[in-house]
Amino acid sequence: MPVFFLSNLADYRQFTSADDDVHGMRGSDYLHGMGGDDSIYGGRGHDTVIGGDGQDFVSGGRGNDLLYGGNLDGSDTASNTVSGGSGNDTMYAGAHGDLMFGGTGNDHIFGDDASDTIYGDSGHDSIHSGLGSDSVDGGTGDDTVHAGNGHDTVHGGDGRDSITGGNGNDSIRGGDDADKIRGNSGNDTIHGDAGEDTISGGGDADSIRGGDDDDYLTGGSGDDTVLGDDGDDRIYGNSGNDYLQGGDGDDTVYGGAGEDTLFGGDGNDWLISAGTTTGQERSELFGGSGNDSLFSSSEYDYLSGGPGDDFIAGGTGESTISTGSGIDTVTAGDGDDYIDLSSTDGLANINHVNAGSGNDSIYATTSSHDSIDGGLGDDDIFSRYGNNILEGGAGDDSIMGSSVVALGDNTLSNEIIFGGDGNDMINARGGNNWIYGGADDDVITVMQGGTQFSGVDVFIFNTPPNGDFGNDTIYGFDTAEDLVLFDSTGGGPDIVDASVQGNGVLLIIENGGGTIFLDGAANGWSIDNIDFIF
Repeated sequence: MPVFFLSNLADYRQFTSADDDVHGMRGSDYLHGMGGDDSIYGGRGHDTVIGGDGQDFVSGGRGNDLLYGGNLDGSDTASNTVSGGSGNDTMYAGAHGDLMFGGTGNDHIFGDDASDTIYGDSGHDSIHSGLGSDSVDGGTGDDTVHAGNGHDTVHGGDGRDSITGGNGNDSIRGGDDADKIRGNSGNDTIHGDAGEDTISGGGDADSIRGGDDDDYLTGGSGDDTVLGDDGDDRIYGNSGNDYLQGGDGDDTVYGGAGEDTLFGGDGNDWLISAGTTTGQERSELFGGSGNDSLFSSSEYDYLSGGPGDDFIAGGTGESTISTGSGIDTVTAGDGDDYIDLSSTDGLANINHVNAGSGNDSIYATTSSHDSIDGGLGDDDIFSRYGNNILEGGAGDDSIMGSSVVALGDNTLSNEIIFGGDGNDMINARGGNNWIYGGADDDVITVMQGGTQFSGVDVFIFNTPPNGDFGNDTIYGFDTAEDLVLFDSTGGGPDIVDASVQGNGVLLIIENGGGTIFLDGAANGWSIDNIDFIF
């Protein structure tokens, strides 16, 4: 192999087709290897080095160098190694997949159509990997990487990097510090690592992890998987059927259009489905541990609060809502909603529910203490245990109160039940209850399966605005314990007639105000055996 040591001046040399070993020394040289497998060292100075044909090694050395692994027109016959050395170098790969090292300094590195391997090393480098399936490591420094259109693997390294993925299925890691990453088209896998990263998946189905610290993550179009990991993250699914998880920290997670699954994870999280209010979309929101806030804006969402003191808003569609342990507040909104309070158990767990408009179904089957308002619509409210406040609201409601349960020296199931307007069906079942039938024709029962429970029940009849109580029926009335309480506003109504009919007593209210039938009150009937309070 011929060896050439050039002068300290600015040399201009083109070499033969042999395998040359060229050392440029101190001048700002122009060196062209031509044919052969050459090793060319620019040395000191601002050199221009062209590898030419063959499998070449090109090194700029010191200075701000311009380096080509192959020919100037990009043609080449073999793979090359290009090393910038120190200085702010500009480097171009050849056509057959080159190995490129930026070295120290702020370098500009350009890959070619083949699959290149590029290391930025230290400095704030700008790297364009080209059209091949390239491997890029930015190294230390605040680097800018454009990965091109192949299936690229990119690691930003230390520093505040900006990485753009291109059209292929890229694998990108930001490295330490706060990075900005965009996957663009393709099914990309992106990991922010440490630092407060801003990541966007772009098109297609992407997998994104924020890593440590507080990240801003966007899935883009496509069915994406986005994990916040540590930190207080902001996550946006955008369009597509996305899986979004906040991880540790107090996260904010937006689903966007499509049928999304949102997990808050640990921390006090905000979850918003943010889908369309028309169509058949269904998103699922799981708060996880912590005091979470869940909001639905899609048509058929499922919302589960999990442990902690949660706030759950059902939105305008037909939502399915489940609470967890803690003191939860539920606002169901419009639509025919299903609300399940069965996962909350124990005296310390309290639910506040406003079901809103729509024909809602609400089930509280554990020993938590609940305040439930069915709102507008024909609602179905079922309570199994606990000291609850149950309100049907307007509409023809069905309300099932709690059974009597002994817990130590305490007896649970002392309830206050409001029927509200409408023809309501109320079954208090057991315990000491206060029952407000409300306007219209109500049926009130204080027994279960034909068995009359012990307990003092108070049946309250407030004067409706039109003076019409409706025609109400009370089943399981106990003349020894139960009370009938009338509103005394404006002097209160009068009972103008009381008569035994079958096994009950029919009370007729004055001026056509309605009737009250006390089923079971006929045995030993006398007006003295029933307590009326006006």
